[in-house]
Amino acid sequence: MKYIKNNHDLLKFAQWCDKTIGMGFHWDTDFNDYIWNSSSAAQKGKKMFTKKQSKILNQKLEQCLKLNWRYFEEIIVSFMDDRNIERKKEKSLP
Repeated sequence: MKYIKNNHDLLKFAQWCDKTIGMGFHWDTDFNDYIWNSSSAAQKGKKMFTKKQSKILNQKLEQCLKLNWRYFEEIIVSFMDDRNIERKKEKSLP
């Protein structure tokens, strides 16, 4: 099934990955590795998705990377950079 048809779909999926998985997300990691949350202390050990969902997410990721891997990578890296800038701002506040 074709889930990712254009760069808009790619952007939406990248946003979902960032929001759902957060800093622990990497496009080289199989979604099976994310079934059990290990990136968020508050949610650690909680099931994030099923094996079936993981399979579909892997298909979506593969479609994103085939469509435009550079754009997908740029989006994810920019989300990480934004998050790091926010953390630095928070640390510098009195």
